[in-house]
Amino acid sequence: MDLQIELDKPEPTYKNNDCVTGHVILNLDSPVDISQITVTLLGRSVSRMERSSHTECHQLIQETLQIFPPCGQLDQNTSRFRTLGPKQYIFPFSLAFPTVSGCYKAHSTKCLEKQPQNEPAPPVRGQEMPHLLRRLPPSTGVRSGPAEIAYAVEANVNIGGFLKQSIKQQSRRIFFCPTSSLPPPRQSLSRHRAVIIRCHQSTNEATAQEVTAAIATTYHVSIELMCGAYLHLGQRLPIRVQITKVNCADHDLILNDFQAMIVEETEVRAAGQVRVQRLSRILRTVSNLRMFVCLAETPVGTTVNIPDDYWGGQLLPTAITPTFETCNVRRSYKLEVRLGFNSRPSKVQTRILEVNFPVHIVATEPAPVPSSILRFSEKQQGNAEDTIPWQGMTQ
Repeated sequence: MDLQIELDKPEPTYKNNDCVTGHVILNLDSPVDISQITVTLLGRSVSRMERSSHTECHQLIQETLQIFPPCGQLDQNTSRFRTLGPKQYIFPFSLAFPTVSGCYKAHSTKCLEKQPQNEPAPPVRGQEMPHLLRRLPPSTGVRSGPAEIAYAVEANVNIGGFLKQSIKQQSRRIFFCPTSSLPPPRQSLSRHRAVIIRCHQSTNEATAQEVTAAIATTYHVSIELMCGAYLHLGQRLPIRVQITKVNCADHDLILNDFQAMIVEETEVRAAGQVRVQRLSRILRTVSNLRMFVCLAETPVGTTVNIPDDYWGGQLLPTAITPTFETCNVRRSYKLEVRLGFNSRPSKVQTRILEVNFPVHIVATEPAPVPSSILRFSEKQQGNAEDTIPWQGMTQ
């Protein structure tokens, strides 16, 4: 017996409101008694505690479709199984992604822990927490990582009669990337900072009073996210920088450095424990700009808009996972912007200005399929001891 799952899409990438369509192909070399063939769309949210055995798995989806025999075809007076002859059988299927996760339903959480027999099991508080009614999260993570969101299509063939049954199973992993429509224009977010430059033009030791009363020039710097807290994958960074000269100066203000960085924060919860993992991704770094922002003769009160030539063309990488939250995993982001200022003719130590914005990252187009989305054979699944079996989850 050979069992295969063939998807209609060459790349197994799906977004919200999509249907997973395809065929289950069953090749028989000899007659087999089969009571039922089903296809199930599965999704799970797994959190793992590093350096411990605590793992918590939440069922997000479990949508099952019976494809053989067709529903209603067998009644109470007929046999509970049918004998299929040696040939190839093809069964079409179509399963739709629900709009929200099913984690809020009862008995959808499973905590898997490998505890030594001489140690008492720790209290599992994760099951006591209320389940969240949320949109389905995107696929992310790996099997050995602290957080994993995974989806799959599973075919099951129930073989044998009433007294003796076995199950032939095949699973195919798929990639889910929910998209969002562009939200309406939102109020921009701004951060305001002051840059103070002190310059000493006199080198005469006798003029100590001049040194004490050195010219201190203040500049007000405003960094603005023009689209508010929402960033869209594959689109430009909507950053605007304005600088206002507050008082007189005997020097030129120079913008020398720029850096934009996304800080990813993943919070995982398992067995009553909480851990946070942070990962920084530099979007753009530019040094030695030598951009003259305000000249010494620039009138007080002048506001200068810095052109976005140095970051306006930077697109937010589509490889970033959109913001999401499940009962045991939460992914959030911050955008950090750093500016480095200097002066001329008296060069002072570079003033570094840093601001950060909590942002919500959304996808408006499906992300490309990662190379890790592969087809898993029964042998591969049987040898994967570090994974959580799909059939171990109950709805």
